Parts: sequence; structure tokens; C-alpha cells
Amino acid sequence: MAKTVSAVPLFKTIEKKSQARGRLPVNLRFTKGRLGLASGRWLRLAKRRGGPLDFYMESKLLAQTCARLADNKKAENITLLDLREISSVADYFVIATGSNEPHLRAIVDEITEKLRLDHDVRPFSTEGARVTPWVVLDFIDVIVHVMNEDFRELYDLENLWGDGKKIDFEPEPSPRTTQA
Repeated sequence: MAKTVSAVPLFKTIEKKSQARGRLPVNLRFTKGRLGLASGRWLRLAKRRGGPLDFYMESKLLAQTCARLADNKKAENITLLDLREISSVADYFVIATGSNEPHLRAIVDEITEKLRLDHDVRPFSTEGARVTPWVVLDFIDVIVHVMNEDFRELYDLENLWGDGKKIDFEPEPSPRTTQA
């Protein structure tokens, strides 16, 4: 018998946000266990790994991690917006700019791969083909926008969602800067 993993905050959040958006993830089947809601897919993963998984990553931490990972690939003008007070779409937006299409792909790959490997977090949905100037990664509570400079100026998401609070994000100093 598989262990029931206490991941109620994540599942309630996914279920609530998905229902608000008019969709419920196909791969999630919610069951009531002795510790609350659980997904069969994640229970199988927990059983295979021999213990509970860290399913839940707080949305602010996830947004800051996405911003840091984008900064690792030299994304420019990284902005974090707190939308919890004004929107049911997402809790946070992370907006980053890349200089060209290979740079955009590198940023998106860095975010998706590092989150998958280090935190076992995958985007619920990815919009934008590999050769488009705007890619959106939807992590339910956090939406990451990676776009080129022209699209960023054209759509101006910071002003569109201007009622949201900007969160200070300081890129990590490079080793050369700290030595000087």
C-alpha cells in the first residue's frame, strides 16, 4: 500500500486555480486519504523513491527561484510582480528579457530543467514555440514570461499589471564584480 503524502496545500491550490481558469489537470486524480487530498501519480513517485516528496514550493520562493535561474543565463531586466491582491490568475509574475531566440531558449531551458531536477517542479503548461519571441511558463501560482525587448516594450506587462506590487530582485553579483 502506498504512503499517503501530506500535500494538501498544493492540491487545494491546483484544484482551486484550475477550476477558476475553467480547467482541471488531466493527470491529477484527487483522492481522499487519511492525511487529506493526494494524487495517484505523485503517490506512485513517493513510493518509488521510498518516502514523501517535497511537493509544495511556496509561490514566492518559486518566483524568486525562477528569477534567479533566469539571471543565471544572463536574462535582462528581471521583474517580479506580486498579484495576490489583485488577480486570481496567478500569485506572481516573473518577467525576463532575452536578447535573441537562442538566448530565450537558454533561459526557458534553464528554468524548466533546474526546477525539474532540483525541486521536482514542472510547468503545468508552456505557451510559445521554441522559435517565438515570447514564451510563457505556467506554474499555476507563478507565471514566467520570457520575451525579447521588442515584445516587452509592445505589451508592457509591468504597466498592464501596474496595480501589483513590485518585488525587489537583486541579481547575484558575478565573481568578477566581487573580486574588484
